[in-house]
Amino acid sequence: MKCPNCDFIDKDEAFGDPATCPKCGAIYEKALRVQQLKQKLETQKAVNAARQGAPSKTKSWIVKGLKGAADEVKSSRAKRSNEGDQTLYTEDGTPVLIRTDKKGGGCLKPIVILASVLLLVALFSASKTSYKGYAERASDPKLDIEHRRLAAEKLKSSDDDMRRIKMQRMAREGIMPKLHDPDAAKFRNQRGACGEVNAKNLFGAYTGYKRFMYGGPDMIFIENDPKLADGAFEDAWEQLCKEGGKLTL
Repeated sequence: MKCPNCDFIDKDEAFGDPATCPKCGAIYEKALRVQQLKQKLETQKAVNAARQGAPSKTKSWIVKGLKGAADEVKSSRAKRSNEGDQTLYTEDGTPVLIRTDKKGGGCLKPIVILASVLLLVALFSASKTSYKGYAERASDPKLDIEHRRLAAEKLKSSDDDMRRIKMQRMAREGIMPKLHDPDAAKFRNQRGACGEVNAKNLFGAYTGYKRFMYGGPDMIFIENDPKLADGAFEDAWEQLCKEGGKLTL
């Protein structure tokens, strides 16, 4: 016989008459009624909960199971996050836990630090080289003079290029009003204010490239201009547009 109260099991004779549990002293009949009443109450409670939309006992088991699984995953993550921790010991044997901080991108943080260090080293090397060159020029006047000369030549060359580009633009803008179709004009072999232009005539056809010179609004000459005397354009071209001429910079 099995006691409904404490689940003690023994021969039927051991319970006597009336049947009484020899272990907990519960009367079998009363304990059985109490057990049946509890089961009935639990069944009624589950039915009421299902009617009200509350989670039943089975659903509660599922929720508990999911919660347990989530706790297990969290515990596993915490365990993996602490795999990099190290336990060091001081000279007197005291343990010291060194935790690995994995916030901030994992291995990205040391990469950023390394890149910053390399950048600082490169900047330091560049500044050191610059200072070294300055120190050498300061100690040797010849080196300083040569450095200044090269810097001046570089600046002059840059200024000359800027003036040449400006003169080319001014020459094209000055020549265009003399052409029949300025927007269709084509330029080539331009050096300063001298060059060649190909423009369209009244019939819309290109007439071929012709040399031109621009010395200002009142000094615009185009090759084969009938207003010029014979040989005047060639003489002016030789003087103004050849290498070193005033209009070529």
